[in-house]
Amino acid sequence: MARWLIGLILFSGSVAAEPELYLLLSQADNQPIMLVMRKLENLHLGDISSFDVEQKEGELVYDFRMINTKSNEVLNYSYRARDGELLSQHASFFNRKEKSELLAVLALKSVGMTFSKLVQKASKNNKGYLIKASIDNALGINYLELEFLTQEGQHQLAYNINSQRLLPLLKWD
Repeated sequence: MARWLIGLILFSGSVAAEPELYLLLSQADNQPIMLVMRKLENLHLGDISSFDVEQKEGELVYDFRMINTKSNEVLNYSYRARDGELLSQHASFFNRKEKSELLAVLALKSVGMTFSKLVQKASKNNKGYLIKASIDNALGINYLELEFLTQEGQHQLAYNINSQRLLPLLKWD
């Protein structure tokens, strides 16, 4: 019963946060996410493996995670959406638990694409604002998972990195 109640509270909190996040995303003065993403890729610090939009202290923030396969580092960056200014950065060494993420990064490199190009291709016909994207490997499939926010709510899709086609989303109870 306690787990159910906690789940309901967390779910209702995320639903209540959606309209506010949607409002912040719709403001015209934000830097386009794809512009910030390409700027980060052009620094050649590694390969982006995930992206997330967050609201921090009333401001919209773009969070990125990068994998540097040469130095075995995981790099995390936060940028303010309003002006694209770097807010924070953190580096740590890659650990074995993150192997599936590394496999997806290597698959992305093998097809000659960057994270931003893959995201742009996979989200071509989707409405709404991109709020999350990440690459991973599961069951031998390298995929990109995307999450969009519209006025009606959130929706997700998955895209196969190797075949460059949409994947059905599987759900478990």
